[in-house]
Amino acid sequence: MWIDKIEVVKWYITGGTASELEIVTPKTAYNNTKGKDPTGDYPAPQATSTAKIGLMYTYDYGFASSKENWNLKLFSNEEDKEYISNANIQNNWLFSGVTERTILRYSLSEHIVFCIFNDGRVDGCSVDGALGVRPTFYLKEDEPL
Repeated sequence: MWIDKIEVVKWYITGGTASELEIVTPKTAYNNTKGKDPTGDYPAPQATSTAKIGLMYTYDYGFASSKENWNLKLFSNEEDKEYISNANIQNNWLFSGVTERTILRYSLSEHIVFCIFNDGRVDGCSVDGALGVRPTFYLKEDEPL
C-alpha cells in the first residue's frame, strides 16, 4: 500500500531567527534546523513532533531549486532580493506562485512563521489569516516506487 512507503520522521518545529533559517543557504538552514551546526554552537532543537506528514521546511524549498542556486541565500538584503527571488521562481519546482507557510516558527515571536512568498523569497509572515500550506512527507529509502 502507498501509505506504507512514507517514513515516520521527527519534525523539528522549534524554528529560529532570520539569520539562522532565512538569510542563509539551504544547507545552512538544514544544519540550523536539525541542530547540526558544524561548529557545534547550536544545541539540538527542543520542540519536535514525530509523524508521517508535516509541512515544508525552508531548506526543502531551497533544495528544490536548480543545483547552481544552492549557494544562494533563501532571502537577503534589498540589493539581492530581486536576483534571489528570480532564481527561485525560474528554477524551483516547488514554487507555486502563492504564499505558503512552512513548519518553522520565527523564534522571536509566537505569531510569526517562515513563509515562501509569492515572489519566490523566504521571509517571516503572520500565523493569522488565510495562507497556503503544503503537506510534506519523505519516502522510505528502502521502498521501491
